[in-house]
Amino acid sequence: HAEDSIMFGPASTRIVSVGFGSLIPAQSSEENIRIQLRDLAIDTWETAISYYHTIVPMWLRVMRRRKFKTILIDPKNGRHVSAYKMIRLVLLLSRRLSRITQQESNLGFLLPSSREGVLGFLSILSLGKTSVNLNYTSPADVVMGCIKNAKVKTIVTSEAFYEKLCQKNPKFLDLKEKVKFFFIDKEENNVTRLTHFLVSLFTILSPKFLIEFCFSATKKLSDTAVILFSSGSEGVPKGIMLSHRFSGSFEK
Repeated sequence: HAEDSIMFGPASTRIVSVGFGSLIPAQSSEENIRIQLRDLAIDTWETAISYYHTIVPMWLRVMRRRKFKTILIDPKNGRHVSAYKMIRLVLLLSRRLSRITQQESNLGFLLPSSREGVLGFLSILSLGKTSVNLNYTSPADVVMGCIKNAKVKTIVTSEAFYEKLCQKNPKFLDLKEKVKFFFIDKEENNVTRLTHFLVSLFTILSPKFLIEFCFSATKKLSDTAVILFSSGSEGVPKGIMLSHRFSGSFEK
């Protein structure tokens, strides 16, 4: 879909990276040619990705182009969430989240793939913070160990999901004694209709640079975007740090 391009230039264009290697002898062996091509591909990719943006600016560019097209569907009522509405919700939620996490760099993320999951993840990255993705299928003590190792003080989740999780495993109730909780569904319901309306106008009518300024807290490509933990089946779970450069290449 050419109109969905998040590369540079007009929406109808795609940028193709082409790398040229040094000359090699015509008598080069097949193995040597493979090595040269492999090294050239790696060098070309590293050069190309250095021109990419971090995750949130790339997402924002796509949303600004899709405008009123459907991006998400709310499972509660079946209503579609447009690109502009998604920007509005992330902007509102991230600002409310920033009030309780000003001095924190790592925020816990405890949600499955869902509407709230997308909004929560983008809200964390919009603040220039690192999302520590917690595996809710792991035992509660393992999750607590991950929280301690990553120095997480606040967990982003939804009240509905957390209640279901605690019903299946009551030990997750102990998390409330260790960290603060930011419930996306609850916070969204606390936003007044007037605020929703005003932010909607701002999202639709504001120029591009002003919208991007609201999301300017995002970091450099080399900074950590996400921390993933192993299952811990072989002992203590190990944290894997993924940079914006690495995550952005998959998003691309």
